[in-house]
Amino acid sequence: MSISIAFVVNNQKTKTFYEVSKRLEKDGFSIFWISPNTEWKTWLIERDVPESNILDVATSWVVSRRKLANNFPSLLFLEKHSENRIGNIILSDRNLKTKKTLYSKSYLEHASKVVEYFLSKNNINIVFAEITWAFELIIEMVARKLGIKCLMPHTVRIPDDRFAFFEGFLNNKIFKIEANSKDYKSDAEDFLKKFREQKPRPRYFSLNNKLPKNPLNSISKVIKHIKWSADETKFTLWDLIKNKFFTYLNSKVINNLNLFVSNPDLDAKYLLVTLHKQPESTIDLWGGMYSNQYDNIEKLSRVCGVNTWIYVKEHSNAIGDRSLSWYKKLKKLPNVILIDPYLDSYRLVQNSYVVISVSGTVCYEAALMGKKAYTFADMFFGEVLTGNNINCSDLFSIVNNIDATPCSFKSDEKLSDFLSKIFANSFTGIMSDPQSDPYVLEESNIDNLYYGFKTVCKKIINMN
Repeated sequence: MSISIAFVVNNQKTKTFYEVSKRLEKDGFSIFWISPNTEWKTWLIERDVPESNILDVATSWVVSRRKLANNFPSLLFLEKHSENRIGNIILSDRNLKTKKTLYSKSYLEHASKVVEYFLSKNNINIVFAEITWAFELIIEMVARKLGIKCLMPHTVRIPDDRFAFFEGFLNNKIFKIEANSKDYKSDAEDFLKKFREQKPRPRYFSLNNKLPKNPLNSISKVIKHIKWSADETKFTLWDLIKNKFFTYLNSKVINNLNLFVSNPDLDAKYLLVTLHKQPESTIDLWGGMYSNQYDNIEKLSRVCGVNTWIYVKEHSNAIGDRSLSWYKKLKKLPNVILIDPYLDSYRLVQNSYVVISVSGTVCYEAALMGKKAYTFADMFFGEVLTGNNINCSDLFSIVNNIDATPCSFKSDEKLSDFLSKIFANSFTGIMSDPQSDPYVLEESNIDNLYYGFKTVCKKIINMN
């Protein structure tokens, strides 16, 4: 039986996918590609990928967008087969949400039709995609409609040197390999002990913890935006220039002002709220209706007692993303204290009464440290949290019970049981792109990634 796999182009991560695909192709898998632009199609062709095996959505969209659609039968049908909605997809996409609704819907209608034809014509069995851009979210919906397994290879965060395959468009369900998790209990117990002793920073956090660069050094990116204007996963030229300069100049201003408290009272009664870098899929997509971080904190401020503080810690990778006025507005909220983004998060977590985030790894870390932790989003590590997928109506109860038993009510036994399942259904390997982490293209890492992809493909084949 011939098995056909489609990889979805996602900027620099395409290079990682390509290296994995070469090994899969040697095993007899037929490899196809779906690209939102001509740039990466050309890159693939230069590496001897047959042009007939690549769908370039941009080429046909250049023609189609001359006359925008008046109705959207394909999108309507897709919504019937999915929990996702087109409005959510548009609002989660940093590019399409800035355009007129008719334009965005027309693009997604066009993409859904050409993708469905491509997947059907080539008898695609499995799709691997990042599933963050609207373009990718539509592919996930089309695959679901056609009964094709669409999986997102992604880090499991903790341990940060392992990755798994996630189902659906949210980061809440790991594809099960069905390995016996009991076989990993000893590894899980050892890891939990070392984690508490060493308190490691996530690999991706350390690698990305950099201040914005001078936009004048990004001329090559500007040229690409001029050349590939039909790619709806890229900002417009004006938006690119505006965002780059705003972020760079704003970071300079923010770092020279005394906005953050660097020596907070760790003996105070406080909730720790960590901010997400935004725009980012972890907040805009997975956070959904709770993607407005200011609103979340304002609602929390409304239910906090007079002696209960809200320590808000900025993400150090996000310095420059938010305006000075945003911070000033946040600081005016009752009981809110802005915390130095470079302070040790583990100390803040250890001394907190409660940790709250939209979907942040900090809540996962807090839970493993035996602390109360809540996420607004439905997360794959929700099992170890005190509360997962909470809503605004839960906030009063959370704050009102802040003086209750400070532990998370999750025993070490339950924590290690959960970690055992993570080990059993994930693989060793860094799943990233070479721009963020050059190590990803090392031969040993590609071997690890390949093993994970091949194992999952075999599992899916045996299921059918």
